[in-house]
Amino acid sequence: MGCWAEKTGRSMPCSAPPPTLHRQPEGLPATSAVTSVRHVPSTHSPAKFKIPLLHAECPVAPDPNRGHVQRQGARGPSILPPLRRIQSPARLRALAPGPPTKELLVTAQQSLPGPFQHVVVAGCGWLGTAIARELVAQGHRVTGIRRNPERAAELALLGIAPLVLDLTHPQAHLALPADTTAIVACQSARSDTAEGYKSAYVLANQTLLRAAARVPLQALVYTGSTGVFGQRDGSEVNEFTEPSPASTTAEVLVEAELALRHAALAGIPTRIVRLSGLYGPGRWGTLQRIRAGTLALGPGDTAYMNYCHQADAVQVVLGALTRGKDGAIYHGSDAHPPQRCEVVRWLAAQLEVQPGESATGTAGPNRRISSAWTRQTLGLTLRYADFKSGFVAGLLPLKVV
Repeated sequence: MGCWAEKTGRSMPCSAPPPTLHRQPEGLPATSAVTSVRHVPSTHSPAKFKIPLLHAECPVAPDPNRGHVQRQGARGPSILPPLRRIQSPARLRALAPGPPTKELLVTAQQSLPGPFQHVVVAGCGWLGTAIARELVAQGHRVTGIRRNPERAAELALLGIAPLVLDLTHPQAHLALPADTTAIVACQSARSDTAEGYKSAYVLANQTLLRAAARVPLQALVYTGSTGVFGQRDGSEVNEFTEPSPASTTAEVLVEAELALRHAALAGIPTRIVRLSGLYGPGRWGTLQRIRAGTLALGPGDTAYMNYCHQADAVQVVLGALTRGKDGAIYHGSDAHPPQRCEVVRWLAAQLEVQPGESATGTAGPNRRISSAWTRQTLGLTLRYADFKSGFVAGLLPLKVV
């Protein structure tokens, strides 16, 4: 399969040499504060390079090379048609991915299995950095985006070219490398509010979709959340189940997904990976809660919990990136969702502490996330098929001596 530039008739060649400096776009006012951004080879010491923040105060000019009808908003024009056109349940069901026997509105196309020319990981936090490191190990050239300059500088030591950028800025799309061929959208919210979610998962993704209009993109994978499912009846939900948001933040997650699905219909090669409860090196919060007694037995402890180890999250995201289908939704979750009472009793026994008890219980969703279709479609074998195998590595340092 050719790159996205070839499929859309864009004049930008896929073999264009990678630029080492992003210059201020022509036509912007002289007062613009868009700064040049140098992508520094990983062999350089962090003290030897400058990673400026991107700040711009200028209008966004329409892109004459795109066939999408742009609409003007408070944050500049968007390549996305109004979301209300696809928010009906019937339309959402029609957009759901499925096996070849089901009708798809998006033509399924596999991306190239070989190394991408340039992968941008937008949001190099706990998970994004793990994804970027694996991409580097596989031979890809990787740029990692972080908001904090000091934290961004650390990426160079891992072989990742750092880029300091606020993806919610109206001009941020101009700062992405012009030779970007793949994007992993792995940003996280600064707060657990609807506004925080909107900023991280809707506005930031809009920036990445605008950037897709000016780069030879082959694939864009958005790491979403199984939080779009608010079922409380213990039912199984899979990649084809219609989202059922039960909170304002979950509604924002659904809105973010719809924007990516809509972009796929417009020809942008987007894929979505919904991840369940993430854990792994540096993130053993469940164990701490067991020891503290805040994750306890009591009312509602038969509700199901869903986990995904960091290592498996990485391989699902990379599977979707290299072998996924445009417009598809995949699940990153282990194969055996346990009930909360099982988690509490087993982990408490491993930690050699008494399981906590609560008279009030904990309200929340109760559903079993299935990832069977994802694993079969992408040809994946989970390293940690259940929570017991995944939490073993984090148990020893916390055991009572």
